[in-house]
Amino acid sequence: CVLCSPQRDLRQWSAAACFLSRALLQGITGQTSPHASVLEVLNAFRMDVKQMTANALVKKLESKSLELQSQAVCELRLHAKWDMDNKVCIANAGAIPLLVNLIALSDARIRENAVTALLNLSIHPRNRKLIMECPGFLDAIVEAIKTGNGSQAQENSAALLFSLMVEEEYRSIIGQKSGMIECLLDLVRLGSPQGRKDAINSLFHMSLHRDNKARLVAAGTVPVLFSLILQGKEGFLEDSLAVLAQMAACVESVPAFRKVSAITVLVGLLETGSSRAQENTASALLNLCRSGGQTIIEDVLDANYCLSSLSAMIRNGTTRAKSKADSLMKLLLASDGQPDQGDWSCSMSSISTR
Repeated sequence: CVLCSPQRDLRQWSAAACFLSRALLQGITGQTSPHASVLEVLNAFRMDVKQMTANALVKKLESKSLELQSQAVCELRLHAKWDMDNKVCIANAGAIPLLVNLIALSDARIRENAVTALLNLSIHPRNRKLIMECPGFLDAIVEAIKTGNGSQAQENSAALLFSLMVEEEYRSIIGQKSGMIECLLDLVRLGSPQGRKDAINSLFHMSLHRDNKARLVAAGTVPVLFSLILQGKEGFLEDSLAVLAQMAACVESVPAFRKVSAITVLVGLLETGSSRAQENTASALLNLCRSGGQTIIEDVLDANYCLSSLSAMIRNGTTRAKSKADSLMKLLLASDGQPDQGDWSCSMSSISTR
């Protein structure tokens, strides 16, 4: 978007601040090494400039002119990307409720910039609380995802949910919102590649809360994700399996998994999937066996190559894959009345986050 005067002013003031910093340090101390009192003054000066810029943009955002609103929301989107101080200043200026209101506008460009500005602001933990407490926010996001039609606003709405659910306390609130899971599933089915990825990431964070597991199952998440897996769409397998592994930990998931012949598919992935896919598959089977009891355990034991694939994972897999395969193997053999075949224990590596 076109840079308008407040943003140009910010760059000019920032450049002036840098020049002033060098001049003061050389003039006052005779050297270029930092001087505490000077730096404190300059830091305060820079924060004042950032806050004044944010205030000016928010004042434009309050205008009744659609053109001025469009300019302001575009600049706020970019401004919110720069650093954490900017995110705080924009929130302090009162931008968040105004941005939420703009999501409901029919103008596609304004909606995209408003959602993306909120996404950028949500990187700061303090702002997540302000966004979640804003009246009408979740209704606006559900509507943006439902009506996005493959737009960046639709993709970034799902990414915004993912960012907010970094905070555990918001997972249940978002998960129980009427229409939320359903619109994310529609995005998984019909969205752009980025939209699908963001929706699956949101579903994963949602699934980490125990109350959401049954909600996700009831909404039809299991067949949607297995359909995606069976289509072989590149880039979605590992993340889809991660969501399925979480849902498998609730007893309500057992009929849904059996209905889509999940065990056959999952056992096949133990042998053919990537390292991460194998880890998530072993987790899904382990959780499913614990939820479904003897019936599911027998189904897994009856699947071709299950035990041999687990043995191969224990020998050659990653640390995390070995741990999951070890636990699943012990559960299967104990249920089958066989002794453990050696010592399969190993340490578990930490889970990487995006």
